Amino acid sequence: MAITVNQGHYTLLKTAKTVIRDNFNTARSTLITEGVDDYLPDARQDGATLNGRNVYVSQGDRIPVQATQYVLLSARRVGEPRRTAALAVEDQDFELTVTCGVKGFVLASSGNDPAPTPEDAGWQTAGVLEQIASYCLRRYLCASTASSAYNITPLGTDPVPFDRTDPARYAYTSRFTITMRVLDARGL
Repeated sequence: MAITVNQGHYTLLKTAKTVIRDNFNTARSTLITEGVDDYLPDARQDGATLNGRNVYVSQGDRIPVQATQYVLLSARRVGEPRRTAALAVEDQDFELTVTCGVKGFVLASSGNDPAPTPEDAGWQTAGVLEQIASYCLRRYLCASTASSAYNITPLGTDPVPFDRTDPARYAYTSRFTITMRVLDARGL
Protein backbone atom coordinates (compact mmCIF):
# COMPACT_ATOMS: atom_id res chain seq x y z
CA MET A 1 0.00 0.00 0.00
CA ALA A 2 1.32 3.40 -0.92
CA ILE A 3 1.05 6.00 1.82
CA THR A 4 0.08 9.43 0.53
CA VAL A 5 -0.65 12.77 2.13
CA ASN A 6 -4.43 12.24 1.94
CA GLN A 7 -4.39 9.35 4.42
CA GLY A 8 -6.27 10.26 7.57
CA HIS A 9 -9.77 11.58 8.18
CA TYR A 10 -10.53 11.96 4.48
CA THR A 11 -9.47 8.46 3.47
CA LEU A 12 -10.96 6.83 6.55
CA LEU A 13 -14.39 8.44 6.16
CA LYS A 14 -14.52 7.94 2.40
CA THR A 15 -13.53 4.28 2.69
CA ALA A 16 -15.94 3.64 5.57
CA LYS A 17 -18.83 5.09 3.52
CA THR A 18 -17.88 2.99 0.50
CA VAL A 19 -17.49 -0.20 2.54
CA ILE A 20 -20.93 0.18 4.10
CA ARG A 21 -22.60 1.18 0.83
CA ASP A 22 -21.03 -1.63 -1.18
CA ASN A 23 -21.60 -4.45 1.31
CA PHE A 24 -24.78 -3.46 3.16
CA ASN A 25 -27.26 -5.34 0.97
CA THR A 26 -25.18 -8.53 1.01
CA ALA A 27 -25.06 -8.52 4.82
CA ARG A 28 -28.78 -7.70 4.92
CA SER A 29 -29.58 -10.63 2.60
CA THR A 30 -27.66 -12.98 4.89
CA LEU A 31 -29.90 -11.97 7.80
CA ILE A 32 -33.00 -12.89 5.78
CA THR A 33 -31.67 -16.43 5.26
CA GLU A 34 -30.93 -16.62 9.01
CA GLY A 35 -34.54 -15.84 9.90
CA VAL A 36 -34.31 -12.13 10.76
CA ASP A 37 -37.13 -10.80 8.64
CA ASP A 38 -39.43 -8.78 10.90
CA TYR A 39 -37.23 -5.76 11.54
CA LEU A 40 -34.92 -5.48 8.56
CA PRO A 41 -33.82 -1.97 7.66
CA ASP A 42 -34.40 -0.79 4.10
CA ALA A 43 -31.93 -1.80 1.41
CA ARG A 44 -29.26 0.84 0.88
CA GLN A 45 -29.11 0.51 -2.90
CA ASP A 46 -32.05 0.83 -5.26
CA GLY A 47 -30.23 0.94 -8.57
CA ALA A 48 -27.47 3.15 -9.87
CA THR A 49 -29.25 6.44 -9.17
CA LEU A 50 -29.71 5.83 -5.44
CA ASN A 51 -26.53 3.85 -4.76
CA GLY A 52 -25.56 4.22 -1.10
CA ARG A 53 -28.34 6.54 -0.05
CA ASN A 54 -28.60 7.56 3.61
CA VAL A 55 -24.98 6.74 4.47
CA TYR A 56 -23.11 9.99 5.03
CA VAL A 57 -20.49 11.88 7.00
CA SER A 58 -21.97 14.07 9.73
CA GLN A 59 -21.05 15.19 13.22
CA GLY A 60 -23.95 13.59 15.03
CA ASP A 61 -27.17 15.37 14.16
CA ARG A 62 -25.90 18.85 13.31
CA ILE A 63 -27.96 18.69 10.15
CA PRO A 64 -31.19 16.81 10.92
CA VAL A 65 -31.51 13.67 8.87
CA GLN A 66 -34.52 13.68 6.53
CA ALA A 67 -34.45 9.93 5.87
CA THR A 68 -36.33 7.46 8.02
CA GLN A 69 -33.24 5.20 8.23
CA TYR A 70 -29.67 6.46 8.21
CA VAL A 71 -26.01 5.79 9.00
CA LEU A 72 -23.89 8.78 10.07
CA LEU A 73 -20.08 8.61 10.21
CA SER A 74 -17.60 10.88 11.96
CA ALA A 75 -13.93 10.51 12.87
CA ARG A 76 -11.37 12.14 15.10
CA ARG A 77 -7.68 11.57 15.53
CA VAL A 78 -6.72 10.23 18.96
CA GLY A 79 -3.31 10.08 20.58
CA GLU A 80 0.02 10.93 19.06
CA PRO A 81 1.41 9.32 15.90
CA ARG A 82 3.87 6.49 16.45
CA ARG A 83 6.99 6.21 14.31
CA THR A 84 7.47 2.97 12.42
CA ALA A 85 10.57 1.27 11.08
CA ALA A 86 9.70 2.52 7.59
CA LEU A 87 11.01 5.93 6.58
CA ALA A 88 8.35 8.67 6.27
CA VAL A 89 5.56 6.49 7.66
CA GLU A 90 3.90 6.50 11.07
CA ASP A 91 0.92 4.80 12.71
CA GLN A 92 -2.03 6.95 13.79
CA ASP A 93 -5.18 5.97 15.70
CA PHE A 94 -8.57 7.41 14.77
CA GLU A 95 -11.86 6.99 16.58
CA LEU A 96 -14.65 6.29 14.10
CA THR A 97 -18.16 6.98 15.40
CA VAL A 98 -21.11 5.41 13.60
CA THR A 99 -24.67 6.46 14.45
CA CYS A 100 -27.36 4.17 13.03
CA GLY A 101 -30.97 5.22 13.45
CA VAL A 102 -34.56 4.94 12.35
CA LYS A 103 -37.27 7.57 12.70
CA GLY A 104 -41.04 7.34 12.92
CA PHE A 105 -41.15 3.59 12.70
CA VAL A 106 -44.38 1.61 12.30
CA LEU A 107 -45.53 -1.69 13.72
CA ALA A 108 -44.33 -4.93 12.19
CA SER A 109 -47.68 -6.59 11.51
CA SER A 110 -46.45 -9.95 10.26
CA GLY A 111 -43.64 -12.38 10.84
CA ASN A 112 -42.50 -14.35 13.85
CA ASP A 113 -42.50 -11.47 16.33
CA PRO A 114 -44.91 -8.64 15.49
CA ALA A 115 -44.08 -5.55 17.53
CA PRO A 116 -46.73 -4.43 20.02
CA THR A 117 -45.57 -0.78 19.81
CA PRO A 118 -43.73 1.46 17.33
CA GLU A 119 -40.97 1.85 19.93
CA ASP A 120 -40.44 -1.92 20.04
CA ALA A 121 -40.13 -2.07 16.26
CA GLY A 122 -37.98 1.08 16.13
CA TRP A 123 -35.38 -0.15 18.61
CA GLN A 124 -35.18 -3.58 17.04
CA THR A 125 -34.76 -2.18 13.53
CA ALA A 126 -32.13 0.33 14.71
CA GLY A 127 -30.28 -2.55 16.39
CA VAL A 128 -30.26 -4.61 13.19
CA LEU A 129 -29.13 -1.56 11.19
CA GLU A 130 -26.24 -1.00 13.62
CA GLN A 131 -25.21 -4.67 13.45
CA ILE A 132 -25.12 -4.61 9.64
CA ALA A 133 -23.08 -1.40 9.49
CA SER A 134 -20.66 -2.63 12.18
CA TYR A 135 -20.26 -5.99 10.45
CA CYS A 136 -19.45 -4.28 7.14
CA LEU A 137 -16.80 -2.11 8.80
CA ARG A 138 -15.19 -4.93 10.78
CA ARG A 139 -15.21 -7.31 7.83
CA TYR A 140 -14.22 -5.04 4.93
CA LEU A 141 -12.54 -1.81 6.10
CA CYS A 142 -9.04 -3.21 6.63
CA ALA A 143 -9.35 -5.37 3.49
CA SER A 144 -10.06 -2.31 1.32
CA THR A 145 -7.21 -1.27 -0.93
CA ALA A 146 -8.46 2.34 -0.80
CA SER A 147 -7.37 2.73 2.82
CA SER A 148 -4.19 2.25 4.80
CA ALA A 149 -6.22 1.04 7.80
CA TYR A 150 -4.83 -2.20 9.14
CA ASN A 151 -6.61 -2.63 12.47
CA ILE A 152 -10.15 -2.00 13.71
CA THR A 153 -11.12 -2.46 17.35
CA PRO A 154 -14.75 -2.11 18.53
CA LEU A 155 -15.02 0.15 21.59
CA GLY A 156 -18.72 -0.25 22.36
CA THR A 157 -22.27 0.48 21.32
CA ASP A 158 -24.71 2.71 23.20
CA PRO A 159 -28.31 3.71 22.58
CA VAL A 160 -28.77 7.38 21.74
CA PRO A 161 -30.60 9.00 24.69
CA PHE A 162 -34.28 9.84 24.33
CA ASP A 163 -34.91 13.30 22.91
CA ARG A 164 -38.27 14.90 23.72
CA THR A 165 -38.06 17.04 20.57
CA ASP A 166 -37.71 13.90 18.39
CA PRO A 167 -39.56 11.13 20.26
CA ALA A 168 -39.89 8.81 17.25
CA ARG A 169 -36.12 8.44 16.81
CA TYR A 170 -34.38 5.22 17.75
CA ALA A 171 -30.60 5.09 17.29
CA TYR A 172 -27.40 3.41 18.41
CA THR A 173 -23.90 4.86 18.38
CA SER A 174 -20.92 2.55 17.88
CA ARG A 175 -17.29 3.53 18.28
CA PHE A 176 -14.19 1.93 16.80
CA THR A 177 -10.47 2.60 17.04
CA ILE A 178 -8.92 2.44 13.59
CA THR A 179 -5.14 2.25 13.21
CA MET A 180 -3.81 3.60 9.92
CA ARG A 181 -0.45 4.12 8.29
CA VAL A 182 -0.08 7.81 7.53
CA LEU A 183 2.58 10.00 5.96
CA ASP A 184 5.23 11.35 8.33
CA ALA A 185 6.38 14.65 6.88
CA ARG A 186 9.47 14.64 9.12
CA GLY A 187 10.92 11.67 7.27
CA LEU A 188 10.73 13.09 3.76
